[in-house]
Amino acid sequence: MTMTFLDCLTELSLEIPPSVHDAAWQPLQGQASWSAYLNQVCLQTVLPWIQTEYIPHAQSGLSGSQLASAWQLVNGTSIVWNNCRAILIPTRSIDTSELRVPQEWMDIPSWVGDYYFAVQINPDDATLRIWGYTTHEQIKTLGTYDADDRTYSLDAAYLIRDIGVFWVAQQAELNEVTRSTVAPLNPISATQAEALLQQLAHPLVIEPRSVLPFVQWGALVEQADWRDRLVRLQRQSQTPIVNLSRWLQQSFETSWQSLESLFDNTSTLAYSFRQVADSALSVQRVKMVDLDRRSLLLIVQIDPDSSDRLTIRIQLRSADPQSTLPSGVRLTLRSGTDEIIQTITATDQDNLIQLKRFKCPIATRFTIELAIATETIVEPFVV
Repeated sequence: MTMTFLDCLTELSLEIPPSVHDAAWQPLQGQASWSAYLNQVCLQTVLPWIQTEYIPHAQSGLSGSQLASAWQLVNGTSIVWNNCRAILIPTRSIDTSELRVPQEWMDIPSWVGDYYFAVQINPDDATLRIWGYTTHEQIKTLGTYDADDRTYSLDAAYLIRDIGVFWVAQQAELNEVTRSTVAPLNPISATQAEALLQQLAHPLVIEPRSVLPFVQWGALVEQADWRDRLVRLQRQSQTPIVNLSRWLQQSFETSWQSLESLFDNTSTLAYSFRQVADSALSVQRVKMVDLDRRSLLLIVQIDPDSSDRLTIRIQLRSADPQSTLPSGVRLTLRSGTDEIIQTITATDQDNLIQLKRFKCPIATRFTIELAIATETIVEPFVV
């Protein structure tokens, strides 16, 4: 990682490490994916620099499992150390006339920061520039609120450009007033939250953060479990539901292929798949998925029984029989109400993982989730 200081202003410029850029650079689908990319490279570039240069014990304000859902919904990421919380607001825009901060980072009590940093990211050059910072108190006092896109903005003239000033103040432990008072958000019940989540996950809702009154939206996304559920529901609503009963009638979704279409009859993978068939009525289909920059195979096998139920087997393999699965990849079965039924995590020695066989009656809905770090793939099914 290379660091330079621009002239005497000491605006901070950092090179984004190639490994960080490559890991975050996924097929981008809409603004939410761009937000995830920008925030991931921002956090994984700036945090190591802070740890190396100033504060070894600095850490992300959210855990790895919480970052993905937060970045899908709200732009910004936090870094914490001692009693200080810094909020980084990354953008691709070349406009540095003002800092625009999503309302969530200003008015959700547990999200409020002490300092807010304007970060400009250039994906083409793989560079990052922190061009100024300010405090929560200054944004509240000197900034303006835009109700249309729910952001606070502060003119660049009020930002401190010299990042060195910030670290001098931190080392001097100055007793600076950084936060304004923020009103608490009224809690909402689990029943109300579920109704709101279903409303926000509707396929026609493009920008969920602008649908509800902020007091409801803020109370909802402040809770990690509800935030995660919203993102899962959004993915489910955007992914066609696979009808497993139709498979018994030889009616298949185009993305779910036969073993023979992917592998020749002598293929080791095809042979090993056929060995797990329970009967002549067994149906197996395979879907190729990309996760952690790897091609993986999601295999589903169904077997009918005499009581109008299906016995279902779910397996995840590497598409390359000579390779193991990415270490840490999780295969999870969730109920129709989003409860985790079972989950398994791959080690660096596993070339496949599979769930315990389970049975479902007709019309049962469930979801299979593949996840690693900040990447998640959701596949909804109905029997």
